[in-house]
Amino acid sequence: MAETPIKRGLKSLFHGLSVKLGIKDPNMWQKSLETFPWGQFSMAVVRGNREMEDRSQVEVGENALFVGVYDGHRGDRASSFMVDHLFDRITAQAWDHNRLDMERITAAITYMENQFIDMVRNHKENEPSLSTVGTCALVGLLHEGRLHSVSVGDSKVLLISLENGEYIFQELTTQKNVNTNQSHREAYMTANPGRVLFQDGVHRVAGISKISQSLGDAFLKLEDCLVPEHMVQPDSLPYLHASPEFQTRVLNENHRFLVFGSHGFWELLENQQVVDFVTQSRKRKGIAKRLAKEAVNVAAGLARRSYKKFIRQTESRRPLQDDITVIVVFLDHIREDPDPHMREVSFKPHAPILSSHFTRLRHHMAYNARAQEQRTVFQELL
Repeated sequence: MAETPIKRGLKSLFHGLSVKLGIKDPNMWQKSLETFPWGQFSMAVVRGNREMEDRSQVEVGENALFVGVYDGHRGDRASSFMVDHLFDRITAQAWDHNRLDMERITAAITYMENQFIDMVRNHKENEPSLSTVGTCALVGLLHEGRLHSVSVGDSKVLLISLENGEYIFQELTTQKNVNTNQSHREAYMTANPGRVLFQDGVHRVAGISKISQSLGDAFLKLEDCLVPEHMVQPDSLPYLHASPEFQTRVLNENHRFLVFGSHGFWELLENQQVVDFVTQSRKRKGIAKRLAKEAVNVAAGLARRSYKKFIRQTESRRPLQDDITVIVVFLDHIREDPDPHMREVSFKPHAPILSSHFTRLRHHMAYNARAQEQRTVFQELL
């Protein structure tokens, strides 16, 4: 039933009052709780930059779930490019090979990096600043009882298990951040002497980037993409790489939930804080929103302001709060057989809910499987 003008007016009035009173964060978007074949998920984002640079998506399939977190920097062009095209490329790879696995995901990420670099080169004359735009990428695919996780940059996913009555977390990705991850900084400096500079209390690659991996950032990778305002030594290129870190985990009944987050989320909350917050919450509905609010509350504390006053700052909250993305995925039961009643949809912040490309891919793979069975029967008859 469509909303009446009176109902829309009341909602708008309530929203305005909630923002003014510091009850509702105007920079936040959330999806409270949705269902997928093996459980439920909740997602939330909070803008910290003047313009939102984080992008994210959840794609629900009949027997699969895809999660993507793209933490952009120096603009949103790279993160928008990935959220618009990466999942489509993964499904295209699976379409071509009739398989949806880790190899298809990493091949798709490499392909999208090359496509974005080509776009940078094509716009070099009229849009040279595009060379400086980049993004991290964190991808999770739950399919056939397995979790495939792929990361480029410093976003992170935790896998939480219940073992002997205790919740145990495991980091499935390494944050490739030379400022916040000391062990990674030491490894990077050993392999690349003299490339990490310490200025104003911050470690940066080439004095520019806190991360050593990204998609985009062509000016720190390719000589023909250098820009005058960020001159680096051409003979030292590339400073950054786009090599995906990946692993596959077979899921079991002990695995209870996953937490995906951009660096803006994890720099404000510790792993154990997040695990305790989720496990001690009485309800799942809105859990990502409450986690995001908790992170913003930490930022408000750093600013020595109350949460209500802090969220009234709607333009830019940097440097105290970066863009925040958090997605919590609850694993209730592991099933390999498709659920014919599962609605296959695509969720992206501030975007309409659409049918997921999983639907088209599933029909294609089923058709190929039937065709293969028919060929096998025919060969046996011969």
